[in-house]
Amino acid sequence: MAQRVVGIDLGSYSVKVVTLTPRSKNPGVGKARASTSKQAFEVLGFGHALVPPPNAGEDAADSLRRRQGEALAELKTRGLLEGDVYVTGLPGDSAAVKTLLFPFSDRDKIAVALPYTLEAEISLDLDDVAWSWIQLPLRPTTKESEVLCAFARKEAVQEVLDLFAVHGLDPRHVELDALALDDLWDGVLAPNHTIDVDGPSQFSALTTPGGTVIETVDGAPAPAIAVVDIGHRRTSVCVMHQGQVVSAHTLLHGGADATRALAKDIGLPLEEAERGKRKEAFLEVAGAVAQFPEQQIVSDVLKRAYAPIVRRLRQIVQATISSSRLRIVKIVLTGGGGKVLNLDRHLAEELNVKVARGREVGATLRASGTGASDLRGARLTDDDDGSESALALAYALSGLAARSKPRIDFRVGPFAWQGDYDFFRERVPALTAWAAALVVVVGVGSLVQIVALAREDDALVKKQLAVCQQITGQALESASVCRSMIQERINGTAGFQVPEHSAVDVFLEISRRLPYAAELKRKITELDITSERVRLKGTTTTYDAIDTMVERLQGGKCFQLVEKGKARNISADVVELNITINLDCATAPGDGKVPPPPPSPTAASLRAASAASASSPSTTLPTPPSPYPPVVDERPARTPDADLLESAKRPTALDVEARRDRLKKLREEREMRRKQMLDVPNAARPSLRERFQKPNAPLDRTRSVDGDQ
Repeated sequence: MAQRVVGIDLGSYSVKVVTLTPRSKNPGVGKARASTSKQAFEVLGFGHALVPPPNAGEDAADSLRRRQGEALAELKTRGLLEGDVYVTGLPGDSAAVKTLLFPFSDRDKIAVALPYTLEAEISLDLDDVAWSWIQLPLRPTTKESEVLCAFARKEAVQEVLDLFAVHGLDPRHVELDALALDDLWDGVLAPNHTIDVDGPSQFSALTTPGGTVIETVDGAPAPAIAVVDIGHRRTSVCVMHQGQVVSAHTLLHGGADATRALAKDIGLPLEEAERGKRKEAFLEVAGAVAQFPEQQIVSDVLKRAYAPIVRRLRQIVQATISSSRLRIVKIVLTGGGGKVLNLDRHLAEELNVKVARGREVGATLRASGTGASDLRGARLTDDDDGSESALALAYALSGLAARSKPRIDFRVGPFAWQGDYDFFRERVPALTAWAAALVVVVGVGSLVQIVALAREDDALVKKQLAVCQQITGQALESASVCRSMIQERINGTAGFQVPEHSAVDVFLEISRRLPYAAELKRKITELDITSERVRLKGTTTTYDAIDTMVERLQGGKCFQLVEKGKARNISADVVELNITINLDCATAPGDGKVPPPPPSPTAASLRAASAASASSPSTTLPTPPSPYPPVVDERPARTPDADLLESAKRPTALDVEARRDRLKKLREEREMRRKQMLDVPNAARPSLRERFQKPNAPLDRTRSVDGDQ
């Protein structure tokens, strides 16, 4: 799902919100746009909520944050604050901008020198302010670097963050309102507001609204553009040259001055004066004179109310020429306070600068998708240019801008946003330096250890070869060859060892743990024992009998894992079984449990077995006569009951252990005899005839070569 960016303008009259989403994988706002119909973003929603008036006896400035919070709650209730990234800004009366000059252009050097330079320019302690800066392009006329630095009290930044935190929001960027107009110019206004020039070359001649022709020659001020957003209490100004910010200003005058002037001079309540200003206000200009005395009165009142804004804009135009060698040749007017009829023409006459309304803001909102609507649930009309949402749209466009674009952001230091990789991205240079230093230290340490271990290994090899030469009397080049020779002399062969746990031990352990025949009927047909596993195959009566056998085998000595294999029915009462046992004496010493003794046969069972054997006909084949004399069994006769009792006896655990000890002793004796034979020279060893026959005894001619009778 595409990322949703919500721009929120915390105004003193209303809180505006615009939600955008990118149309492509790269949502960066470029420096050139073909038209507003082919933008790289889509408007998902927009709206505004009026800020409630202060209560009786309550200070308007002190209660502004509380009242803005109520407007935010209303927008959240209406679902207009649903998004992934939130961007807002500080007003110009809570922050300030300084243009600082440095004799070098290296960003690292500027970052080091900036705190000292800023501390000398402002009257506040740097510990009490949050600042952010961007580097302006170098001018061809000077070698000094210009840095635009914005700073604000930390309490003001914290107030904004706390206001959003109450409603479960965390703005990723907190910018300066005047500087955010640069993103509005790049994303919406720039394609339709070019500078009109006369002459064969670009910017060869400019004509002002008063008819003045300005010819540009080498060394003359270059043309610049200013975006002016007139709000309720403030006016934000952003001056740009070739798409780059030159300066930013905040005027503490706005549409509220005109509302109060109308209410005072005409005698209207503030609500009616605000409503009349928005619908019927009129400014008399050349070509549009007042038709009624009331219009003349309203025009005069509004001209006096907007006079401070005109005066400050004139100062900005003149200061831009003197300080930056740039001439503002066009002003784009936005904001709800600038919607008075003929205000753009009045500013053009007073400033002698072309002034155009930023109607592209309304066109962008009107061209949005079906999910975009204003507070009343309806779309903008043709009479409404949507300019009051210009700053909220600028914040949203700033959130869509490429990460590489420099920005003024007050979420730095203790206010740094930690919800994404931005917190680490700011520290990438320092982290990279520390990582490189760590890699170098670890690499050098590892290299030193490798060299030291190599020297120790060479010394040990030399020492081993010296000892081998002392033992064998030969100068050998390999310690492994020396060890093989010594082992052959000691054991007679290098790799022969008697196993501690033989196949017989495994067989005895299996026979000891399998259920007795009297307990369940089973028959083992195949038993394959290797050094690693045992494969057991046979038959039984039921599948439960297989599970019983597997359970009994669990915990046997050296039985690491007992697994039941594939089982199938051979007949109605016969089931074929497959059991695999993995052998590992190191990890499976055994549980030490002794199986219960077999059940003793009862007298009734013995009689039944005897009767069954006597009554069953013999199916044995006749035995041919033997050429040898019969063997007479001189042992006393045994009764059938005694034979059955003897056949029912099974070896106990003590018998098994005794057999195991005897086998162990036999293996030790065999190994000792083998060593003795190896120590005897070949000449002294007896031959086969001497080992199996007595000295000088003739061979037994009655036996064949094969040893058969």
